[in-house]
Parts: sequence; C-alpha cells; structure tokens
Amino acid sequence: MQDSKGEIERKNAILREEVIERQKRASELEHSLKRNEEKVIELEEENQDLLMKLGEITDSERSAQLETSGLTAEINNLEDRISMQRKQLEESNKEKIQLKKQLKDYQQR
Repeated sequence: MQDSKGEIERKNAILREEVIERQKRASELEHSLKRNEEKVIELEEENQDLLMKLGEITDSERSAQLETSGLTAEINNLEDRISMQRKQLEESNKEKIQLKKQLKDYQQR
C-alpha cells in the first residue's frame, strides 16, 4: 500500500510539474500573442499613414499636372505673343527701311 501511495505521490508531483510548465508556456504564449497583436495594430496604422501619404502624393501629382498644363498653356500663349511681336518688329523694320529710302530719294531731288 505504501508503494502505491508513494507511486501516486510521485505521479502527482510529476503532474504538478507538468501543470506548472504548461502554465508557464501558456503565459509566454499569451505575452507573445499580445505583442503580436500590438505589432499588427502598429503595422496597420503605419499602412494607413502610407496610404494617406500615397493619396497626398497622388493629389500633389494631379495638382502638379494641372499646374504644369496651366503653365504650358501660358507658355504657349507667351510664345504666340512673342511670335506676333517679332512679326510686328520685322514689319516695322521693313517700313523703317522703306521710309529711309524715300527720305533719301527726297533729299536727292
């Protein structure tokens, strides 16, 4: 009877040790789970920030494209005006040359 009582106590001690080890492992897993959940939340927030920045970049690109197209239109308009001014200058120079010839002809008479 004592042998079986001793055997039972030994098995009981082994089971207590196993329970302690499993509780310790369960606690470690709970801490790990909590850290992982916090990391997931942190990564989701970072992902949201990056998506917002991407949206801002896209908005900035659109704005820049609109600004560029506006500037391109303005440049084209200015180039047209410059072209007209050059033509007027050429016509003025031709007229000036013609007037000088006429003046010279009048002076020679």
